[in-house]
Amino acid sequence: MVRKNIIGGLVTLCIGAVLLAIGLVLSFTTAGADWFDSGASVFCIVGFILLVIGIAVRVSELKKRALQIELRANGACTMATVSDVTKCVYYRSFIPIGHAYEFVYRWQCPKLGIIRHGKIRNLKDDPRPYLAKNNNELPVYFDPNNPQCHFLDLSMWM
Repeated sequence: MVRKNIIGGLVTLCIGAVLLAIGLVLSFTTAGADWFDSGASVFCIVGFILLVIGIAVRVSELKKRALQIELRANGACTMATVSDVTKCVYYRSFIPIGHAYEFVYRWQCPKLGIIRHGKIRNLKDDPRPYLAKNNNELPVYFDPNNPQCHFLDLSMWM
């Protein structure tokens, strides 16, 4: 799931950079034409917008990965209980086109006693065989001072 977002951000970034470069080349090669009438402005504007979106997605994913690394190194760990694994079928015009799995998890912060819960979506592999081996539990890394800052570690089976 995270890898798909990173690849999508990189693709958007590359397409934006290419369109921006095409627009700049067109603006310099059409010396006598008006910049807005030459079509270079469309390439530059669309390329710039895609470039900014690609950079924003990439920076967001890098921040998320850095937070996960920091929580794994310096945060506390507890086990989350997984319940309600469901298979979702996706349809397009009443035709099934694919499926994914999702599940609900909950965990309790040992320091504050707060019960937190969440949902993981769009898992391409069925998590039930792995969860059956581990008593329906997965590790959760969190900041003891701020339990809202947490992530469910799926790296063992993804």
